[in-house]
Amino acid sequence: MVDGMSAGLLVAPKRNHYFYGKLMDVAQFNKEQSYLNHKRWLLNRLMFGGGIICGLDVVIDPKSENMLRLEPGVALDALGHEIIVPEPIHVNPRQLTDEKGRPAGQPLDDGEVKICLAYAEKPTDLVPVLVADCDAPGHCAASTVREGFHVIVRQSTGDPPKSHGCELGEFPLPADDALHALLCKLINAGCAPPPTDACVVLARVNLPKAAAPIVNPAADRQLVYNNPLLQQLIVCLADRVNRLAHGLYLRYVSGDGQTGKADKELPEPLVIELLDGAGKLVANQTVQFQVTAGGGKVNGAQTVTTTTDASGRADVKWTLGPPGEQRATASAVGSIFSVGFHAISVP
Repeated sequence: MVDGMSAGLLVAPKRNHYFYGKLMDVAQFNKEQSYLNHKRWLLNRLMFGGGIICGLDVVIDPKSENMLRLEPGVALDALGHEIIVPEPIHVNPRQLTDEKGRPAGQPLDDGEVKICLAYAEKPTDLVPVLVADCDAPGHCAASTVREGFHVIVRQSTGDPPKSHGCELGEFPLPADDALHALLCKLINAGCAPPPTDACVVLARVNLPKAAAPIVNPAADRQLVYNNPLLQQLIVCLADRVNRLAHGLYLRYVSGDGQTGKADKELPEPLVIELLDGAGKLVANQTVQFQVTAGGGKVNGAQTVTTTTDASGRADVKWTLGPPGEQRATASAVGSIFSVGFHAISVP
């Protein structure tokens, strides 16, 4: 029978209280281990979530193109159990398994399957029982619980889940107290319920008939962002923010959405302005205008280079091409942004 803590439910933990003369029997030692394990698993589940921490790549077995090889690595399942794969494991993707990793049914000719890991424990290291009783009626009992796993092959159903995006709303996010209130609302929604299936999905595998399997290593693959990886993401984000803060960006002024006659110049020029990270207009900087669709010209050419004037603005005249949709863009040296323009050419 699985207790509430093992199933990931919120249960008040109980730990040993020691006093002189306390009888430390099997139940008390089990309580000690149960408290430490379940507290750790609860923190793993709620703070880190389930997924792959490192390794566990699924590749074609170099010794047989019809087999897969699971590389060593570490994962957390959705109940917080640590799963350690210390050496490569060979997997037959065409043989479905039960929930304990045992072959189930006939091999598949084709289709799509998911490869996943399920946490498992196995009693091992038999030793003599010195005091026989109803708990260990035989001559030997397991002295060790080895934490391991089952490799499970399932038929996949439905499309892979979408990757997580920003769930805090549109940018810019609210500031100060308003942002704190938003985060409080998310936290107040409660702890995530324990999952009904704690299997860690490693990959989806397509099984063409009479051909080698095709591994999709990203579909369904949940990740745990460890501290080194989070540090890399933060450094990259800080670098991008720094470049934006000290870089240049273009801003649209006017000229978009016009309609004109083919091979004729539009009545309004295309106008942009260039600003620095502090929002100040920048003069004497190179700007390029380019026709990208429709066959028209800007200042008599498909691509033209100009500079911003004293007010930080640049403009060109746009002559439309044959009837249809027309597009042009403006870009600047030192800026990662561009401004798009579109127009309609009529006979």
